[in-house]
Formats: sequence, structure tokens, C-alpha cells
Amino acid sequence: TKKVNFLENQIVARGITNLQPEQLEEFEAAFRHFATETSNSLTKSEFKSCLQALGVALTDEEFEEVFNQSSKNKVFVNFEQFTSFMVSITEDRTSSDQLRRAFQALATNKEYVTELDLKRANVPMPTIQYLVQTMPEIGEQDGDSVYDYKAFLDHVFEM
Repeated sequence: TKKVNFLENQIVARGITNLQPEQLEEFEAAFRHFATETSNSLTKSEFKSCLQALGVALTDEEFEEVFNQSSKNKVFVNFEQFTSFMVSITEDRTSSDQLRRAFQALATNKEYVTELDLKRANVPMPTIQYLVQTMPEIGEQDGDSVYDYKAFLDHVFEM
């Protein structure tokens, strides 16, 4: 039963995230440590202990909300639900500040970006095509269209 659960958990984990394998292994090891051997799931107290072991600190109120959402108001959390929650709080997310800094570097600190800037940075062509169609065009510089990446990012992150 343990081997079957292990294999099922591996399949589930690989299908729902792009986290590093080491991180997934850490989640799975914690889950297996606290899970009832036959059920491959965590009760409310096991779930709380597992989260605490992984360094996830929640107030009692926050924990209740997380458990109810993760378990879909049932009395246990299965591995897929557990992993989905862990992914939601740990997966790398690009912040607006990170993107602004990346565009500033790409534009060599200009207030705009050109298609040539994007090409020089080895941005994939489909991404360049999307960006030049989506970013506001604000003029021309040396025969190249000039795009307002700041307005584009403001729009993207206000959504």
C-alpha cells in the first residue's frame, strides 16, 4: 500500500506544478510522515502538524479557512489537495516589481522599449509579437516603434 500511495502521489505532484523536484519531495515526505498509512490522507490535526513541520505558520482562524478550502469541507485532505495548497503558497510568482526591473534593464533605463531591444535580449519571437501588439505604441525612435512598457505593466497588474 505504501508503494502504491507513493507512486500515486508522484504522478499527482508532477501533474499540478512546476516546483523543483526537491521541494515536491519535501512536501511528500512530510505528507507521508503525518498521513494515516491506509488512507493516504491527512485529518485536520495531521494537516495542521504537517504544515507546522514545513514551517507554515497560520492562526487558528486562518488554518480553519485553509483546511475547509483544501478539504472542500470534508474531514480529510488528500495528497493532491495538500500539494495544491503547498504550491499555492510556495510556487515562484513574478511580481510587478520584478517585471518592471526586467523591462528597465531590457530598455537600458529608457522610458520605453523597442522591438530591437526585445530581440537583443533574446526574447522568443512569439512573445515579442504578443508584446508589440499589446503594449501601447507611443512614437518612433530611429525608425523603430517605441512602446510604453510602464503603461503595459500598470494595465497588467491592475487586473
